[in-house]
Amino acid sequence: MVDGCTRLSAMIRITLPLILPGIIATALFNFLSAWDEFMFAITIIHANELRTLSAGMFAIFIGEKQIR
Repeated sequence: MVDGCTRLSAMIRITLPLILPGIIATALFNFLSAWDEFMFAITIIHANELRTLSAGMFAIFIGEKQIR
């Protein structure tokens, strides 16, 4: 234990800065994966019944003419 630090304080001051790059990289990979799936659904799937929820909502709110 570090002198003068509680367990929570030591975790916040020592452990959190060490794991923060890993958390950011994981969040970035998750975002890019979701964006890739969304772009695939928008560009490849044109049938309304086959679209994913996010692609279908995009088609409703933005408009059919801007997708194709």
